[in-house]
Amino acid sequence: MLKLAIVDNDAFALRGLAAGVCCALSHTKVIWLAQEGGKAIEYIRYHPIRPDIILVDMSLEDSTGPEVCADIRRLAPRTALLAITSFSLMRYAERAMQAGTQGIVAKDNIDGICHALLTIQDVGFMTATIGARQYRFATVQEAYDRLHRSVSSERPLTGRELQAVELCAKGNSLSEAAKIMHVQVETVKTNLKRAERKIGVSSRAKVVAWWWERER
Repeated sequence: MLKLAIVDNDAFALRGLAAGVCCALSHTKVIWLAQEGGKAIEYIRYHPIRPDIILVDMSLEDSTGPEVCADIRRLAPRTALLAITSFSLMRYAERAMQAGTQGIVAKDNIDGICHALLTIQDVGFMTATIGARQYRFATVQEAYDRLHRSVSSERPLTGRELQAVELCAKGNSLSEAAKIMHVQVETVKTNLKRAERKIGVSSRAKVVAWWWERER
């Protein structure tokens, strides 16, 4: 049984991908579907069943697909990631590879997605020729080890991460920050956690203190 999860901000695409893959690969079971990166992170942390492979759309509304993949990779050292996109593969291939995925495939190609899933399930990673370049994606373990060796403080905060920190620093509750950012509370929490890791601190209070120091 291949345990699958899918992250895509389009509810129709989520259902279509789930139905298409399960129809083509009868041994597949979809564990969960998520329309937001923050929700996917919540599932990774708390859902009792860990998927074998997660399909992640590279174009999400609350955060970028590569950011979500990198966060999942740091939390899930045994779950494979397959990037999907409706844009040119060349646009996201390098970013997807750096984020710790095991491959990338066109979102509208169910046969290609199924082939990629089977390849990753069988050998652990994909190789793909995109444009003039051949990409050899990492295995789950290789990607996990590389991301954990990286220096988190060298990665700048995204606009959403900085906005979440600023709102909390200015006294907004998580629910108030979520309303202002037009996202769910879990997404605010995810952005704050990312900010903590990038800055190299271990609490929300410390990341808030960092923001005020930065504003001097």
